[in-house]
Amino acid sequence: MFTLKDLARAINLRLSAAVSEIPIVSTDIREGFHRPSFYVDFDEATKAPRFDWAVERNVQVTIYFFPTSQYDYQLEMLDIQDRVESAFTGTLDLAPGGAFKAWIDEVSTIRVDGVLQTSFEIHYVEDKDDDGGADADMMEELSLDVDLE
Repeated sequence: MFTLKDLARAINLRLSAAVSEIPIVSTDIREGFHRPSFYVDFDEATKAPRFDWAVERNVQVTIYFFPTSQYDYQLEMLDIQDRVESAFTGTLDLAPGGAFKAWIDEVSTIRVDGVLQTSFEIHYVEDKDDDGGADADMMEELSLDVDLE
């Protein structure tokens, strides 16, 4: 099963690939930070069982961007907004080689007190079994009646 740490790692890899020149900080931003930088936070996460074999996970993600200058940041923010929104449109690979993907819902961006905040929800469903159901009983025989009229 994928952990929140795995999800954070996948988000940080995607963000680093899109905007490689700006570091991602992981310390509490209330204790100070360098400019420019990103901070990634999970605002809300839910995990719910689906049927007997699956788990559904939804995570609300916010990426904070602190521009180089606190006062002159308009063009820098527009560039970063385009790049981050493009990076998080579609799906996110959670496993190497794209073997497992999560869906990204509606990317939205706002500017609050000179800080760019890009938010989106990540959604995925995975098997409860770590082995992908390798011990599950397989169907031996299937009988199918088809009426072609």
